[in-house]
Amino acid sequence: MQVALLFLLVLAGCGRAGTERSKGEALRDLSTAEVMAAMAAASYAPPADGRLTERQVRLYLDVIQRAAEDRVKRPRKETGTTGDLRAALELGINPKELLWVEERVREAWIALQGQELDQKIAASRAAMLQDLEARRAAAADPEEKRELAQQIAEIRAAAPPATEVAAAVAFNAALINRFKTEVRHSFAEDRGPQESENGR
Repeated sequence: MQVALLFLLVLAGCGRAGTERSKGEALRDLSTAEVMAAMAAASYAPPADGRLTERQVRLYLDVIQRAAEDRVKRPRKETGTTGDLRAALELGINPKELLWVEERVREAWIALQGQELDQKIAASRAAMLQDLEARRAAAADPEEKRELAQQIAEIRAAAPPATEVAAAVAFNAALINRFKTEVRHSFAEDRGPQESENGR
């Protein structure tokens, strides 16, 4: 079913078809129940490989921006998800596709944060080892050399394993990294994951 047809069916079912209001105005005024009805009527088959496309990421960012604007213009007592779905309908985006994309974006963002943490830990370990190696090379006391060598061995043995993620998540994380600033901002707009604040 085409998304536009879906919207018309929802509006008609709520007695809103045939009014003089623009389609955009009608969609912005949908109640939570009407938004959920549109969601229930939609269908979306996610890609088998679980990979996002650049188009989907851009649509997601557009939806978050529109939802944020709508919250300012029309404050409502509703969840952020309902606002996102309404914004998706306004923009002609399949609401079920949006939910799938949002889940993948958040999943990829968390993986990206994990990768960055791994890199920071690795850099810190490398600097520490470099310092210990330099001190061992300069040490004149055999006992001091032995102790430094033991510290070096212990640090190398305690190296944490790199965070492993599924291939699709790794692909999506690399894609999200290209929109890092925008995605972080989208979480702030949508009151999203706390790690978005920690990543600043």
